[in-house]
Amino acid sequence: MVSIKNCRVGVQFLILFGVCGLLLILTAGIGYLGIQKVGRQATQAMENEGMFAEIAAAVTVDSLGLRRYEKDSFLNIAKPEKVASYQKKWHKTFQKLEKHLDQLAALSRTPETRQAVEKMKRGALNYRTGINLVWQKMSAGEIRDPAAGNHAIKSYKGPIRDLIETAFSLSMSANERLEQTPAVLNNFAAKTQWGMTLTGVLALVVFAALGFFMTRNITSPLKRLVEMIREMENGHLEKRLHLDRQDEFGQVATAMDALADCLEHEMVGNLEKLASGNLTFEVVPRDERDRVRGALKKLALDLNEIMERIQTAGEQIAAGSMQVSNSSQSLSESATES
Repeated sequence: MVSIKNCRVGVQFLILFGVCGLLLILTAGIGYLGIQKVGRQATQAMENEGMFAEIAAAVTVDSLGLRRYEKDSFLNIAKPEKVASYQKKWHKTFQKLEKHLDQLAALSRTPETRQAVEKMKRGALNYRTGINLVWQKMSAGEIRDPAAGNHAIKSYKGPIRDLIETAFSLSMSANERLEQTPAVLNNFAAKTQWGMTLTGVLALVVFAALGFFMTRNITSPLKRLVEMIREMENGHLEKRLHLDRQDEFGQVATAMDALADCLEHEMVGNLEKLASGNLTFEVVPRDERDRVRGALKKLALDLNEIMERIQTAGEQIAAGSMQVSNSSQSLSESATES
């Protein structure tokens, strides 16, 4: 796996801003999802709990309406046309009750609520069976006054009373849950805010850590490079960077080490040979634009040429001296013989 410090500087910055960008996107995503969930919960509360409470209240109203038409039919037992009118209203209200109970069952979210609604349905059917039997007896003349009607329906009042109490209880429970919805939403909003804050702090920490790492990763080799240049300025050529990196700083360090090697071994080394009188060194320019090695090579060639000229002149002087010496000796011998 490639280390981050071996990546190019541009890639390192891309990683830094990429990670921070992802964390910022994550923060925004948490906030967005939190808002969406709060909205869904609010909508669900309004649609489910609000609707459930409304329908449960409607069931209560329907049940009370059935009891009212029941009593009205008994009170008007001597007036068959009114009894028939109240019976018609009763059946119409019972149809509404069945519809509302079906809606209540569809909105039920817990097994307990579904069981309660099923029990209410059975109670409504039992009550309908009982009231129909009483009305049949009224039609047959077996029940002739309200007291007898109330006595006859007495054994069937339990299911409808339980239905009314259960519907009222379900409506109140739904209203309580609806009232608790703001607290639930506030709690979730607080959790969302905490998550966004935590992610934001994490983003800052990661950004600071990566920033510190990258700053150190950049300034450390620069500091070593400056130190090496200052050493070279003072004529100290033995210092090397030896950076094991593949990025731009590694390339600069490799080039600086190569430059120091060149100065120490090719330039200064040959100059030291020259200073010691050794003119046998050889300098090979890298190309035609290599002014440093070219100048050093020319210096070596010029010095060698000068030394050759001096040597030739010395030899010529020595030869001339020899001739003068021989001539002087010949003249001396001639003078002696005379």
